[in-house]
Amino acid sequence: MMRKAGIAALAALTGLAAGCQFFQSEDEAAISDEDLESVAAMLTEQSELTAQIAEAQERLILDCVERQGHTVHDGYQSVMWGFGTLEDPIPDAGSVPWLTLDREEHAEWGFGVWTSTMDMYGSEEHLEFEELSLPEGLESFATVDNSEFEALSDQERFDWYVAYYGRDRAVADNGYLIGEFDVESDSVLIGTVEPGGCMGEVAEELGIEPEFEPAPDFGDDAGTWTTIPQAPGSEAVATGELDERVVEERSGDREYLDCLEEAGWGRWEFNRRGSLEVWQFVDSAYGSDPVEELSDGLPEPPSDVPSGAEERREWEIGLAGDMWDCVDRTGIDQEHHRAWKSVYGPHFLEFEEEAYAWQEDMRDLIDRAQEMLGS
Repeated sequence: MMRKAGIAALAALTGLAAGCQFFQSEDEAAISDEDLESVAAMLTEQSELTAQIAEAQERLILDCVERQGHTVHDGYQSVMWGFGTLEDPIPDAGSVPWLTLDREEHAEWGFGVWTSTMDMYGSEEHLEFEELSLPEGLESFATVDNSEFEALSDQERFDWYVAYYGRDRAVADNGYLIGEFDVESDSVLIGTVEPGGCMGEVAEELGIEPEFEPAPDFGDDAGTWTTIPQAPGSEAVATGELDERVVEERSGDREYLDCLEEAGWGRWEFNRRGSLEVWQFVDSAYGSDPVEELSDGLPEPPSDVPSGAEERREWEIGLAGDMWDCVDRTGIDQEHHRAWKSVYGPHFLEFEEEAYAWQEDMRDLIDRAQEMLGS
């Protein structure tokens, strides 16, 4: 496989909330459709402000790095900033978190894992699928021309990372370039060390306090440091606090898992977020070493999967088709939206006043950043 474990784990981490989970009993008080629309509008505005803050920080950091003489940049860092803006989910009626495309798109592409294997990475099919599947505004790693940066010596690239976010984080994330490793960390996550360097300086100038964002799927103490301010109410999503509630009170779940088993896909179990790691299942079936932290609840992958790209495509289409058939048989997609009205919606509605105050603060922060960029 072409993907680095750290990048894949980051994408999984930052996409956790975007693939939100399920269910609450119907006896639980649910918010009205009008309130749900209000919450959705609030979260959408937060997402847009977060993206603007990330973009401004990135530009300021690159200006700082260039002042230290580093004029060739790692293009993948920009993609990282984009993934870092994926925070709170937004309600989507009829959605199922592990079925990330429309039924028709799944029927054409499967889960798209076949497009990102070593033989297909960067191919026309891979780029087309990335454009289809990535959230709006996010760039694919595969479209980045990073050849100029990669042509630098290992020491020059490491020095760039030191300037970008400090030596401690550079060693933790990129120390392999100079034969140094953070021996105290065996996490597949990146960004586990608080940022310094230009990233830390810019955050300080903007009045941003770096925050440790937990990643409970990777262990009780796992997480990454971020300089993107977290909106009120987001912590409960990041920690999985709400997920535990909805998973405990889920309805219709066992029938769905039974359906998958009857269709010949083994015995699946929902993970601690109430989701199914389908990508990890397919990736492992193609021979990739599984990421242990993302393998919770997965059956053993079959050993007789095809090796050709088009044959794998058809195999994935078959898996996706059976998963959609099981949605139809169990009605699990409707349960997902009900959870929004009874769990996530009320949670974020509690923070409505704080959220709008946070938004005003973020607009002021963006204005400060623009002034710094124009000075």
